[in-house]
Formats: sequence, C-alpha cells, structure tokens
Amino acid sequence: MSRVPRIRNQDPPAQEVHAGRLRQNRILNEVFDMGDPLKLMRLFGITEKTAMHYIGVAHAEKTAQHPR
Repeated sequence: MSRVPRIRNQDPPAQEVHAGRLRQNRILNEVFDMGDPLKLMRLFGITEKTAMHYIGVAHAEKTAQHPR
C-alpha cells in the first residue's frame, strides 16, 4: 500500500482574498464612474501612484503612451 503525500494548502484564507478582491472591484467601479484621481485618493486612502494605476487600467485609451 503506497502512501499519498498530503499537500499543504499554501493559499491565503478565502476571506482574505475575497476582501482584497472586493476592494479592487470597488475602486475600479469608482474609476469607471468618475475617473478623478484626487477623489479616489480621498475616498480610498490610496496614493497618487495607485490612483493613476487604476485610471490607466480602466481608461487605457485616455492614457498617454509615450514612445521609448
């Protein structure tokens, strides 16, 4: 009889992942509705860099693409 090794679950708890994903979705919904980085920073307590990242993801067509 062979023994099957037990696999340790290395995923974070489902509740933790769920809360993080909910927050990301909430921020993205606000970006689609208003797209104002200052309002995002005040509403969610995020940095300017993070606010601009979300705006770039939600409104890629409005983000300036500079050639390198």
